Amino acid sequence: MRIHRVLIPTSVAWIMLIGALAQPAITPNPLAPPYTNFAVTSSDAIIFVIERDPALDNSTIPVTIPCSASPCPPPVYTVMKKGPGQAAFSPCAAADPNGCGGSDVDAPPPGTGGALSVQITNVSEPAGKALFKIKMEVSGVGNWLVNSTTNAAIQSIQAMPRALIVYPAEIPFGQANVSLKGSTSTSTFVPAAGAPAIASYSWTAGSGAPAVSSANTADTTFDAPSIAAGGAAQNLQYQLTVSDGELASSTTATVTVRGPELPVDAVISMDTSGSMGWHRTGAAKDLQGGCCSRLASAKFAARYMVSRLEKFSSNSRVGVAIFPGEPSPSTVLGKRWTPATGLAGSASFASVRTDIGAETVTCGDCTTIPASGSAGTPTGIPVNWNGTPTRNGLDVAKTMLTTASGSASRSKIIVLLSDGAWNMSGDPADPTYLAGFNSAGIKIYTIGMGTGADNVNHASLQDISIRTGVGSAANPIGFTSYNLGDTSETNLIPQFEKILGDMVSLDFVSDPQGVIAPGGTNTHNFAVTSHDSQISVTLSWESSQTNLLQLEVIPPGGSPIGPNDSGNGYHNVTLGRRILAASPGQWTIRVGRRGQRPGVSGSPSGPLAYNYSVLIKSNLIMRVSTNRDRYSTGGEMILEARLVEANRRLPGAKVTARLTRPESGIGNWHLQHKVEASQLADVPKTISGEPLTAVDKKNFVLLQQQHVALPGETTEPAVTLNDLGQRPDQFAGDGIYTGRLTGFPVPGVYDITIVADGTAATGEVYHREAFLQEHVELFFDAGLIASHTKIVGLEISPLFPAELRELLSVDPPAGFVRRMVVFTPQDARGNYWGPGQSRNIKFNVSNAQAIGNPVDNLDGSYTQVIQFRSGTTPTVTVNVGAGGVNVMGGPIREAVESSRFRYLWWLLILLLIIVVAIFVIRKLVTG
Repeated sequence: MRIHRVLIPTSVAWIMLIGALAQPAITPNPLAPPYTNFAVTSSDAIIFVIERDPALDNSTIPVTIPCSASPCPPPVYTVMKKGPGQAAFSPCAAADPNGCGGSDVDAPPPGTGGALSVQITNVSEPAGKALFKIKMEVSGVGNWLVNSTTNAAIQSIQAMPRALIVYPAEIPFGQANVSLKGSTSTSTFVPAAGAPAIASYSWTAGSGAPAVSSANTADTTFDAPSIAAGGAAQNLQYQLTVSDGELASSTTATVTVRGPELPVDAVISMDTSGSMGWHRTGAAKDLQGGCCSRLASAKFAARYMVSRLEKFSSNSRVGVAIFPGEPSPSTVLGKRWTPATGLAGSASFASVRTDIGAETVTCGDCTTIPASGSAGTPTGIPVNWNGTPTRNGLDVAKTMLTTASGSASRSKIIVLLSDGAWNMSGDPADPTYLAGFNSAGIKIYTIGMGTGADNVNHASLQDISIRTGVGSAANPIGFTSYNLGDTSETNLIPQFEKILGDMVSLDFVSDPQGVIAPGGTNTHNFAVTSHDSQISVTLSWESSQTNLLQLEVIPPGGSPIGPNDSGNGYHNVTLGRRILAASPGQWTIRVGRRGQRPGVSGSPSGPLAYNYSVLIKSNLIMRVSTNRDRYSTGGEMILEARLVEANRRLPGAKVTARLTRPESGIGNWHLQHKVEASQLADVPKTISGEPLTAVDKKNFVLLQQQHVALPGETTEPAVTLNDLGQRPDQFAGDGIYTGRLTGFPVPGVYDITIVADGTAATGEVYHREAFLQEHVELFFDAGLIASHTKIVGLEISPLFPAELRELLSVDPPAGFVRRMVVFTPQDARGNYWGPGQSRNIKFNVSNAQAIGNPVDNLDGSYTQVIQFRSGTTPTVTVNVGAGGVNVMGGPIREAVESSRFRYLWWLLILLLIIVVAIFVIRKLVTG
C-alpha cells in the first residue's frame, strides 16, 4: 500500500470542500465519526491516525486547512505505519514500494484555503487492517474539516500542545526570584478522552540572560541583573519547550529589566530662521508675521512642555537652544537663552518659560497684524532672519547637555523643532555626525513644522530621530510633523505631548479634536482606573487670547474641578494619586465657549477648533512597535501593541489601528501645477528676511497668487490588531496584538492612531491610545532610475540659472556636441519625487563633460547638460540618496540624435509619405 497526496482533489473531494467552505457551519459526513469538524486554537503540527482495510476499495481523505496567508504555505508530511500484529508505529521506508512510501508524499501546491486530499491506494497490502499515522506540520488556526470514507476511518486527531508562560513584562533591576510559570493550552485530541499528558518541560536562558533555578520543571525563577545609573534597560529572553511525547512546542518570554529611573535633562532646540516669523498658514497677507506666526506657535507649545515636564518630573532640568545665531554654549545645563547675553543665568522652570517668551496680542483669529511697538510686541526669543544651520543648534544643545554637572546620571534629551530644510553648516542627519550624540547618550526627538509645500525636510528629521535611538522600529515616537493649515486648526501642543509622554513614560487616554460654537458646551468622557497615579487634562486652542474656552473636569459623582494652570491658548488640570484613587470610573471633561467678546478686536465669532488630551501616569500601559525603521511606497507595516497591567501582559482587549494618509504626493501636485519662469521672476527674493528658493517661489505662486489647493488627506478603514495567534500575530492570548497596514500608495507623512479598549484584571474598564507618524519615501531601485533617465537634445530652459545660460551662449568647440541628461524620479506606482531634491541627486558622466550643475526644472524632473566629442558614446549613472536610500541607476547611453538630425529624419519621412501618395494616386488612375 502506498499513500499519496493528490495534487488535484477528486471530483467528490472538490464537491465536499466547496460545500464545506460555502456553509457557515460544516455538516459532518454521516459515514464519518462526529469529530470530522474540529477547531484548532494554536498549532504548528497535527497528527492523524487513519485505519484502513486493504480488502476494500481505494479511499480519499479530503482535508480543508484554515489559512490566512495567500498563497498558503504547503504542509510538510511525515508518515508512519503500524501493520496487523505490530505493537508500535515505525517510519515508512523511503524506498519500499509495497510499504507506506513516506517519501512519495509530495507537498500539494499552495492555495487559499489549504484544500488537499490524502489518498490511500491498495498496493498488494497483506490482509488485515493497518493504521497509518500522518504528521502534518502546518499552522492552521481555526476550523478544520477532515472526512473519512467507508473504508478509511480516522481513529484520532492530535494537535500540538501549546506552550504558555506567565511572566512579568517589566521588572526593576536587581530583583531576586523573578517567577516564570509554564503551562500549556488544552491540546486538541479526538476522541477527547485519549488526550496525552505533558511529558516534559524544558527552560533555556537566552544569550546574556541569568540562568534559571530549575531547567526541567513547569515553574522556575531567576535573579535580575543589576544596572548602573544611566545604563540602558535590558531585555532578557527565556524559552520554554513542552512535549506530550510526540509533539512539542516552544514559546519565548521577554522580560524587560529597568535601570534606575533617571531625571531628565532636556534642551528644546528651536529654529528661529526668517520663515518662522511668517504667519503659520503662509497666507499672502500675513507672511510678515504677527500674532499667529510659526514662532508664536512654537514658543506657545514649548512653554507648555516645560510646564508639563515640571508637573510629571519635577527633578528634571530644561534649557533652550536656538539657531541660527546662538552664541557659544554655557558650561552649565539649564542656563537659558536671553536676548541680552545669549546663554546666561541659572535656570528654573519658570525662568525658562519667561525666556522662551510669548507673542500675546488681541487678534484671536489671526485676521490682523499688530503694528510694531504695540501691546502685542513679542517677548523672549525673536526671529533671527537668517538661514537654517540645524547642526549649529544641535551642537549648542549637545554641549549644554554634556557639560552639565551630574549629567552622567541623567537622561539626556534634545527636542528639535524646525520649519525648514537645513541650508547651512552641513547635513545634520549624517550618521558619522550623529554618532557623537549616540556616544554621549543623547536622544533627539524631531518635529517638522510644515506641510509638504513648506521647505521642510521630513526625511532628514526622521533620520535624525532614528539614528539617535528614537523614531526607530522599537520606539517609533521620535518623529512628528505639525501640519500648518488654516486659522481654525488646533495648535502644536499635541506634538510636544507625544514626545513628553515618551520621555517620562506616560500614556494617552485620549487625544481627539473638537469644534465648538460661541455659547456652546461640549462634554467628553475618559476612564480612570486604580492603576493610575497622575493625570493631566489639557484643553488647547490656536489663539493668543486667554480664556476663549472654559474647562472643567468632573469625577464620577463629584464636583467640577477647574484648571490649576492656564495660559494664552490653553487650560490644564493636573491631579495626583489621592484624588484619582478616591474616584475611579468614568470622568467627564466639560468644555464651554464664550460668545463674541465685545470690544476685543479680532475675537473669533465663528466655530473654534480645539484639542483636548488626557496624559496619564499609570501601571496600565500600551507600548507600540513596528517591524522597520523606515517605509517606502508600496510597502507594508507590521504593527505591534503590547498591553501591560501591573507588569503582566493584558489579553482580551479590542485593539485597532487607523491610518490617515495624503491623497497624493507633493511631487504629483507639482507635476500637475506648472508655473512659467516669468511668474517666478515676479516673486520677491526674500520675505521677512528669509531667502526664497526656487521651490519656495513656485509654492508662493501656486498658493498665494493662484490659490491652488494642496493635496488633502484620506483615512483608511480601521485594521484590527489580533491576539489570536493568527498571522502576523504569533501567539494567542499573550497580550501582544499584531496587525498589518498596507495603505502606503503615495509618499508623505502618515498618521497612525492605535486604540485599545478592554477590561483590566481588576474589573475596571480602560482606554488607551498611541500615535505614530511615519514619513514614507518613494521606493527607488536601479531599474526604476534607469528607466526614467534619458539623453535628449539640448533645449535651453528659462529655468536654467544665468551662469549656465552664459556658458551655453558660446558654441561648443569644433567636433563637440551638447546634450541634456533628464532624470524624472518616480516609483513604480507613478508617484513623482518632485522638486527640491537636487542635493540628493548626482549625475556621474563618462566619455563626456558636465556643463554647470544639475538644474531643478520644478516639475519633478532634473537636467544635467553634458558636452562630448562627436562620434563617442557618453554614459551616465545617477545616484539617488535620501531617507536612508542610496541607489545607483544606469548606465544610460545616448538615445537620440541632435536636433539638426531630428529635422533631417522628419524631412525623409515626409518625402517617403509623398512618394507613397503619388504611387497610390497613379494606381487609382490607371486602375
